[in-house]
Amino acid sequence: MAKTRLKVSGLPQVKKLEDFDLSWPKGGLTERKFKELSSLSFLSRKENVILMGPSGLGKTHLLLALAYKACMTGYTAYYLSCLDLTERLLKAREINKLKRKLQWFRKPHLLVIDEVGYENLNQEQATLFFQLINTRYEHVSIIITTNKSFSKWGEMMSDDAVATATLDRLLHHSHVISLKGDSFRMKDRLKVGVVDFQ
Repeated sequence: MAKTRLKVSGLPQVKKLEDFDLSWPKGGLTERKFKELSSLSFLSRKENVILMGPSGLGKTHLLLALAYKACMTGYTAYYLSCLDLTERLLKAREINKLKRKLQWFRKPHLLVIDEVGYENLNQEQATLFFQLINTRYEHVSIIITTNKSFSKWGEMMSDDAVATATLDRLLHHSHVISLKGDSFRMKDRLKVGVVDFQ
């Protein structure tokens, strides 16, 4: 049942692809690419989607909308923030249930991880994040949002080697969408001249 899949997905709110303003980002997502992602064909190919760029360009909207459509069309999806993910993995390791938790995270057809890079990970968190990515590698899909370019992941993960290994698996079969433009949340303020970036 779609309603059951949606309920267990952990999605904080419903967002739909038809409500995404494709005209707002000033680069990084063509109409053709948007349609390809919207078809969810990446799920059957077990590919990942990485949505990059500064805040306010619709990365989380797109992530939630793709997860919502997945739930509505027969796939299982699960949402959580990067911080929440690493906290759960840390707790599982503390009680000697890390392997079981990683296997649990491998089950959904689609795992959506929001806000990767909004807070730096310590070495312990980074290693656990890598283990999760490695567990799902070539088995099931992941969508992540990040405000960090790949060149900053070594700093963000406190370890260049772990960052390289993580990116190696994430990027092997992936769609990288690097959004550019002004914050959508500033749109109305910009219109009336409340914010001046001059």
